[in-house]
Amino acid sequence: MVYTKQFSFSPLDTQNANEQKPHYEIQIIVVVVCFCLLTLAIIYAFCFKKEQASTEQHAAEPVPEPETEMHQVIVQPPPQFVDPVVRERIPKFTLETTSMLPYQEPKCSVCQMEFTPGTLVASLPCNHTYHSDCIDEYMSQAARCPLCAAYIC
Repeated sequence: MVYTKQFSFSPLDTQNANEQKPHYEIQIIVVVVCFCLLTLAIIYAFCFKKEQASTEQHAAEPVPEPETEMHQVIVQPPPQFVDPVVRERIPKFTLETTSMLPYQEPKCSVCQMEFTPGTLVASLPCNHTYHSDCIDEYMSQAARCPLCAAYIC
């Protein structure tokens, strides 16, 4: 017996073939997506397990003891006022003329009054000059120069 198959190119046969073709394509796409998801899940599980083991290993390590000699740095806040002993050491002089002033300042920046000859003035380490009474009172409340903000002590 000889079997022969007839090939027919009728529009019905082509239509049946087109209906089955997308069906196979969808199955292939689903299989590929499932394979990719499974691969990603395995990789994630492997990495997570490795990270968890690393974390447990670090937790099990003993904490090193501090050195017996510890160096401490103590930072103290700047003074809020000038110590009375330091205030007494600030040079004071009687002003003969305003040309004696280092910066030729015409007035005291604390009281805003002009310097006059014969006035007792004090010169801070930054060379700013004030009436002696004005700067003494100011230094009992602040530790910086009123003009340049340099520490007085």
